Amino acid sequence: MVFVGTYAGVVLKDAAIFTVNRTNYCIGGEWQAIITGADADAPIKLVGVSNGVSWEWPHWGTTSSDGAFTATGVFLDGSQGTHSLHVEIGQVRSNTVSLAIQSCDASGTGYMPQLEIKLTNLSPDHQFCFGAAGVLTVSNGPPNASVTLVNAPPGFYIAPGAKTDSQGSFSMGFSIPYIGIGVYDFTFWAEVGGIRSNSLSITTFDCD
Repeated sequence: MVFVGTYAGVVLKDAAIFTVNRTNYCIGGEWQAIITGADADAPIKLVGVSNGVSWEWPHWGTTSSDGAFTATGVFLDGSQGTHSLHVEIGQVRSNTVSLAIQSCDASGTGYMPQLEIKLTNLSPDHQFCFGAAGVLTVSNGPPNASVTLVNAPPGFYIAPGAKTDSQGSFSMGFSIPYIGIGVYDFTFWAEVGGIRSNSLSITTFDCD
């Protein structure tokens, strides 16, 4: 709720709610922006800061009779970076949304799954002792998509039917079992909705 000054005095108005379908995008990825709770049949000004540079689009669109608005599009090359956006409708400013855009992968889907390992005692060169445990995460994938690991090392098991959440993320715990005397190298990646992630290479051995 905000106060808006008029010639007749001060009135209370609800600020419009501004949302986007994701917070991380790739070039070529589809975006959707939704406005609700705004004045009816009112002009929309879109205001943003992109990579530290301020800009505005004075006539981005017009709200419907119920104070709503939806816009869709595709991010083109040159949009890479960080952006913060809000709209101004009828002298009222909405909430601010922040998003990041990066170069798209070869799939052309707008998603670029990222595979990461989180382990407190993991060395910079991804060397594990047998018995090491941690969390494997996938981010920036398609929402509600199947997740599988290709060439997965022992201890990295994803149950059949595993899927990303509504934000395109997935996480699982792992523990490296004893394999045997020697040093073992593995390179693996995730397939998320048919899109290949980055590859991870790890080395495992007996630290005792």
